[in-house]
Amino acid sequence: MRTFILVLSIFASNYLFGQNRINAYVEFLKEQKSPKEYIFQLWEDADIIVLGERDHRDTTQYNLILDILSDKRFIEKVGNLYLEVGVVNATERANDLIKNSHDKESFHKRFVELQMIEMWSPSYWDKYNRYQLLYGLFRINKELSRENQINIGLLDMEFSWHDSITPKKYKEFYTIQMNREYNTREKIMADNFQTFYSTLIPQHYNLTLFISS
Repeated sequence: MRTFILVLSIFASNYLFGQNRINAYVEFLKEQKSPKEYIFQLWEDADIIVLGERDHRDTTQYNLILDILSDKRFIEKVGNLYLEVGVVNATERANDLIKNSHDKESFHKRFVELQMIEMWSPSYWDKYNRYQLLYGLFRINKELSRENQINIGLLDMEFSWHDSITPKKYKEFYTIQMNREYNTREKIMADNFQTFYSTLIPQHYNLTLFISS
């Protein structure tokens, strides 16, 4: 009985401590008008907004993201979106997909072609929200003039399946190049972002959105 009471007391104290810790966050959320308006408010003081995925498989977060992307304020003042998923050398192909597809059928054909080259993994990215995001961008851009269309940048490290890849070369890439000391995949992705950020022409302000897992 003493042991039970002791354990119960520990759980109770942890619960109460946890409640106290999150109260400030709960009150902060209550003060916000909406998640979208909170994001746009951040751009008043920051140039770069990073959105972290809750889970790759969750599609509801992309409803919010597409709501942000389709907003006139994003189109006119931001215009650039960077994605952690996708090799950097497939960026031109990805922009061609969301800007130059003629219709849904054309988009689907180009989307399949992009999936075959945009990953260094032997399997394609099977999460539905990849299609959800890119198809959403295609629909948004279709209604915009060329100069106002949204740009995207893919940030993952460079890789091509067309470079005479053999099992030996792929193993070297996966085990050595991706994990080389002082040259990790994360650093390469950060360098890719800096390159894009410094060279892509912003719409009207030097603002951007970055989705990361």
